[in-house]
Amino acid sequence: MRRTANSRFTSKNYDITYDHAIPLATLWQGLRTCIVDAAEMNSFLELHVAGVVLLKAENAKLNKCGLRSSMPPGAPAYDKLARYRHADIAFEPADEARLKIHNPN
Repeated sequence: MRRTANSRFTSKNYDITYDHAIPLATLWQGLRTCIVDAAEMNSFLELHVAGVVLLKAENAKLNKCGLRSSMPPGAPAYDKLARYRHADIAFEPADEARLKIHNPN
């Protein structure tokens, strides 16, 4: 399907979908703790928020592994690649480099 300039993107028309590397459900507690400080909130968001475009088949793999809205057991909340490694989803090297762990400790 070809997208025109005035058409709106919706994943139901394509074989790709958008995913949050770290599910929002995982971030709620951290968001609550830094809401009073703008600099802390900015740092938190930079560390944890990243969008990923997946094939629908890859998204189905995440769902099958039970990782639609959660991280794998034992994975740090800031590991943007944890869900994809667990579901055996690979990225191009340049894309993976953008998602590499930035350990705050």
